[in-house]
Amino acid sequence: MKGSHSTVVVIGVRQRDFRTTELVGKMANAVICRALKAGYPAIPIISEENVNADYEARKDWEYFWCVDPLDGTKEFIKRNGQFTVNIGLCKGGAPIAGVVYVPAADPPVMYKGALGLGPPVREEMVDDVSRARAASHRPETRALRSP
Repeated sequence: MKGSHSTVVVIGVRQRDFRTTELVGKMANAVICRALKAGYPAIPIISEENVNADYEARKDWEYFWCVDPLDGTKEFIKRNGQFTVNIGLCKGGAPIAGVVYVPAADPPVMYKGALGLGPPVREEMVDDVSRARAASHRPETRALRSP
């Protein structure tokens, strides 16, 4: 019965990690959906975290958002940084625009693209605070501050 005890411990850890991941996914989904509804109130949202309309109701939608607030659940649990946030805009069931955000990258990275605008664009998400912090560590900047 020694093996049974260790199995229970492993399952307990996994269940706790799953609950945390589920909570993070729901929180991220709430933030994303709130922003999409505020900016585009007429466009419905399909998400793993939402109660979605039946196919019969959504098959005739002209546009809809497709949201995966935490793609890579196993990777998120492993804390290896290999997870993304995905948001796509679909027209007639086909994707026409989207973003893939990699929040664990250093710096965080967003890939974005839209049908007819060329290849997707990679954008590092560096805010003003990060830029200022990086600038303060450059030798030429430190020299300006020295007496």
